Amino acid sequence: WLAVQQIGLYGVEHSDAAAIVEKAGVRVDVPLLRVRPRTVEALLEQHPWISRAKVSRTFPHTVEIQIRERTAAAGLQWGTRWLLIAADGMLLGPADRVPDDAALLLLGDVDPGAPGKIVGQGLVGGAVEFVAALPAPMRSGTVVDLRDGELWSRTAAVYVRLGSPADMAAKAAALEAVLADGVPEGSVINLIAPSRPAVEGSS
Repeated sequence: WLAVQQIGLYGVEHSDAAAIVEKAGVRVDVPLLRVRPRTVEALLEQHPWISRAKVSRTFPHTVEIQIRERTAAAGLQWGTRWLLIAADGMLLGPADRVPDDAALLLLGDVDPGAPGKIVGQGLVGGAVEFVAALPAPMRSGTVVDLRDGELWSRTAAVYVRLGSPADMAAKAAALEAVLADGVPEGSVINLIAPSRPAVEGSS
């Protein structure tokens, strides 16, 4: 009978995909026809880090599993640690450090929800939407914090008044356009109304 002899697992960096595959019953010597690709894919895609899984059987003896993992767009200060968040708002899980290409969110005592969930609307969700919409070089080094209940960011050596967590992708696009025109380092850019950005001097 046709049994699994080779298992290829590709694209794994952060997730424990191998343990999930094992739990799903994909092992050497298991009959190949017993491996259900859609079932294994669904189990893998329940993991916060995994955005897409593709499982294929190749007769007579091979199972190949291709994983596409999310990347962290931001790290939210969360007690003494960080909570990594993907660009689609998925709460990836706690970490001791934030990747260099991710933004920092310093939003005080907020409860973003449990890892494995999509962050809801509000301060955290708005901040994530903003930094996820920034070009990667601008996102790196960006810090989003709260001032008098409003969201602000420090991006590309300027201060950005974002205001309420609404229209955040539009605010990111407006910031990119303003910076492309050139503004002095340390300027304050008011993006409360992203269709009418204003440069207001220095902070």
